[in-house]
Amino acid sequence: MVAPLAGEAQGGLACCVCSRTGFGSALDLEAHVNAHFDDSTAAAAAAAAAGGFDDDDEVQIVEDTGPEASSAPTASVPCPQCGTQLAAHDLDSHLLAHQLEQEELQQLEAGVGERGAAAAAAQEEQDAAAAAALAAAEWGDDAGAGAGGGSSEDDAVHAAALEDAYFQELRAKYGFEAAPRQGACRVCQQQEHWARECPQNPDVVTAAARVLAAPTPAAIAASQQQARGTRLAGPGLVQMLAGCLEAAAPHGAAGAGYAAALCAPGVQHFPSTLFCSGWGCGYNNIQTLTTHLLAVRPEAGQALFGGAGWAPDIPALQAWLEAAWQAGYDPEGAEQLERRVQGTQKWIGTTEAAALLRHFGLRAQVVDFGAPNVLRGAAGTAAAAAAAGGGTQPVHPGVECDACGQCPIRGDRFKSESRPEYDFCAVCHTAPAAAAVGPFRRMMPGAVMTASGGGGDQGCSSGQQGGASAESVARQLLQWVWRYFTSEDTAEQPSSSAGDGGAGIGDGGGCDGTAAAAATAAAGAPPAPKRLCLRQSPVRVSGKPALYFQHEGHSRTIIGIERRLLGPERQPQYTLLVLDPGMPGAALAAALAQRSGWQRLLKRGPHTLRHGQYQLLYVAPGLAGPDERQRLKRVVAVERY
Repeated sequence: MVAPLAGEAQGGLACCVCSRTGFGSALDLEAHVNAHFDDSTAAAAAAAAAGGFDDDDEVQIVEDTGPEASSAPTASVPCPQCGTQLAAHDLDSHLLAHQLEQEELQQLEAGVGERGAAAAAAQEEQDAAAAAALAAAEWGDDAGAGAGGGSSEDDAVHAAALEDAYFQELRAKYGFEAAPRQGACRVCQQQEHWARECPQNPDVVTAAARVLAAPTPAAIAASQQQARGTRLAGPGLVQMLAGCLEAAAPHGAAGAGYAAALCAPGVQHFPSTLFCSGWGCGYNNIQTLTTHLLAVRPEAGQALFGGAGWAPDIPALQAWLEAAWQAGYDPEGAEQLERRVQGTQKWIGTTEAAALLRHFGLRAQVVDFGAPNVLRGAAGTAAAAAAAGGGTQPVHPGVECDACGQCPIRGDRFKSESRPEYDFCAVCHTAPAAAAVGPFRRMMPGAVMTASGGGGDQGCSSGQQGGASAESVARQLLQWVWRYFTSEDTAEQPSSSAGDGGAGIGDGGGCDGTAAAAATAAAGAPPAPKRLCLRQSPVRVSGKPALYFQHEGHSRTIIGIERRLLGPERQPQYTLLVLDPGMPGAALAAALAQRSGWQRLLKRGPHTLRHGQYQLLYVAPGLAGPDERQRLKRVVAVERY
């Protein structure tokens, strides 16, 4: 703001720079006087920012006091970020536009739409603060000054209006208008909010009313409601998918290297609803996994959800998770989520899923891919160990056989599921004494054993620690999934014979599980579900449960995998088959029934595995006893790659 001039007191308004008169108001005079200085001061500031002179250099600003000065051409300066040539007085506005663009990109990457309106409102406040700071820089102490600054109340109101108009003009000029949410709420048809936040959404209202102050198992079992999954007009999701895979499989010589392996029948897809879209994928995948366990694991029937025999909806799952925390499972995760998820939209992940399942006595285990370098132990010496072994046997760096002391273990490695951190080599695994610490799980090469304290066991080997690229992480993940669904380990899946998973895929051999059934009957164990095999088909339906699949920000369920052997060296290429909670159930049902478009919904190739870290959750057979349950309360990965 400029002070009143001498000429104003005498009834005329005159410019103190060029002595021009005839202004209609004080505001017109103010704009005219400021025009004499804006270009020169902005050019000087831009030159200083561009490094044209140092702070100690003398800067001389020469003003043309003629009446045509306000229309003289202004200096041109380049933008330090994009190099665009623009008028010096536009530089600040242009730089602010860059800042706004960067902040909006960060918002999109962080998922503002998923987080709701709170983050958007906070960003609006930041934008307003930035505009106020810019106005203060341009107008000096007069920006927002009150009566103490010598300006009238009308001037203060006018300054605020100018600030708002300038800010809105700037946002419109550079395309940063706050984009309204497209369309309307699907429940109430109102604008500017999501259905999951709508107070008229019956699921939202019901969920708020079902929050339990004391989530005890009895109270949860009495109030839980059954979740609604996708209904398929056919024999079942796995059987329909097997038919689609077989119909699309290559034939002749091209088909010699193709095979696919699926989880056991009985899996059901639970898609997102208007209540949980954007935050409930973890719960949806728990529903998918537990429904499958109820179908393929007889022992899970009485253990899960108070013996209900079905998977409950999300409010009940939230209560069960809090009950697991109260029982001491996953104390670290409980603290992170403040021991409360009922009535909230907090995201959950693999450790929460493991805690919930372990609370029921299930042996839920977590496998990490892309583990930090310090947890990878001596994996960097695998190549040297393989060379020392004189062959192509798989090597398990840093792992010692607890029977014969071989270190590192070469060939097949078998990890005890009844004794923590206990491993056998292939020879010792066949010894009669091994039965005392069984059952065993065969481990993939490259796995790093996790100690009870959560650190990697570097054991008997040393060497350079090395990180893993996203490509190598994806390769390890795909190999692990293939081994899981094709494993012949009778401790995990009934099958015809032990081996590397090749039997029964494409050759139809040993598909009825007769040998395994006889073995389990002799041992007095209840018969397990038989593995279904399509004779002379490259598609195998195993007896394995599905896998919970997590990466940063989202989770899915793996129900199978494809493998193609390519090139003269027969290099394997894998494709995951996944159920995504974001996939509409009706679209999946139609695609499988028509055998058209299902690939786009279910297939995920290695090029989609771009995250640096992944987690898998699988459920080992049987129920944990009291001592094992105590060990399971702390959730750590049993394998790290």
